[in-house]
Amino acid sequence: SRKIFVLSLPKGQHIAAFNSRRARIASIRFLTPQIVLATGMDGVVRSYWIPTRQEMDDLVKFDAPASCVAAASDGSFIVSGSQDTTLQVTDVKSKKCRVTLVGHVGRVKCTATSSSGKYVASGADDLSVKLWTADDGRCVASFMCKAVPTVLAFTPAQSSGPLKGAPEMVIVGDDAGHTYVFDVLD
Repeated sequence: SRKIFVLSLPKGQHIAAFNSRRARIASIRFLTPQIVLATGMDGVVRSYWIPTRQEMDDLVKFDAPASCVAAASDGSFIVSGSQDTTLQVTDVKSKKCRVTLVGHVGRVKCTATSSSGKYVASGADDLSVKLWTADDGRCVASFMCKAVPTVLAFTPAQSSGPLKGAPEMVIVGDDAGHTYVFDVLD
């Protein structure tokens, strides 16, 4: 699809629609409750302002289709992946690339940021999941899946309750239905 629809839950009321994409949408995420990010087959990560239903900025431009996007929990940076096998960590305010992550040999399919903002995880067609430092782009761990990883997420921050202080983990799902859980060791 080339349209983005924003609905209010639980009522399901239509709030906004954006028709300005020039290519098929591959991934969408909220940066803030008012800003939506979308990646497209045109290689661009674009932002949209919900209250006025306007296209805002092109935050990232790849030479190949952009396949996924994730935002830091504090909204300070985004990480986006491309079919060219790279990812970019981009500062939201300056719209400048902080670091390019190079290490996959297949198209990047999914990405996520840790709740601490310290790590980025990515999965690619090469069956690997990589854990990177968000500040300097070092690959600090690599795991192999049995099939292409298609979705991944970090555990949420545990500031209270029985899991307070529990280590961060990454959960990964692949296109063959396997689920993996990896510890993120500091």
